[in-house]
Amino acid sequence: DPTRPSEMLHLGLTADGGRVIALDGRVYLAAGRRGLRAFTLSDQAPPDEEAVYDPMDTLTRLIPLPGEPERVYGAGEEGWAITDIHNPALPQPLYRVQTDVPVHGLARDGDRLYAVSTIRGLLTYHAPLADAKVHEPGLLGQWPVGAFLRDVLVREGYLYLVDRQVGLLVVDPDPPEHPTLLQTLPLPAGVEQIVPLEGDLAYLRTGGQLPGLRLLDLGHPTVGVPPLGQLS
Repeated sequence: DPTRPSEMLHLGLTADGGRVIALDGRVYLAAGRRGLRAFTLSDQAPPDEEAVYDPMDTLTRLIPLPGEPERVYGAGEEGWAITDIHNPALPQPLYRVQTDVPVHGLARDGDRLYAVSTIRGLLTYHAPLADAKVHEPGLLGQWPVGAFLRDVLVREGYLYLVDRQVGLLVVDPDPPEHPTLLQTLPLPAGVEQIVPLEGDLAYLRTGGQLPGLRLLDLGHPTVGVPPLGQLS
């Protein structure tokens, strides 16, 4: 019953915890300086830790991308990385990109990968995926938009950048050297994450002094992004 959730199991962790994602009956935790931790799930027993893997110095976020169930994209204090998890007990690095600044969000659209940083802004990479391996990504462009970028969503060729001080920025990413800012949706300070839903809808998660969720319509990005409702 989603209106009356109950705790089934609890696993105490001593490492710093970041984003958590669930894939194919397993939970993956961005565990700060302990890296990537993988756990199996069972209704009958506590979670069982399968692996600890350190793809970078400090892993703070994990991003599952549609159509890539065997890969985990991780963002951290000094860059981002992709890990092959088809064998969760033995994660394999595909590649790691050193940015020397914290990366807070990642999104992929075809052979392009977008990363957002509070210091360097929007970073666009050419990162084609092959069946056997990932080729070394190349930086196509850097756009120093927004000083507080926290997340990025790509939808139908447009980027939605979350700036915790400004709100939501709608961007045309072409060309990658000079993207175009199309719209700005001002929001209270503290916007942290954008979560896509089915169709044209998405949630914005806010923190700070006004925590909650805001429901947005992304159907007409060049006209505007009207908020449909909010939950404090």
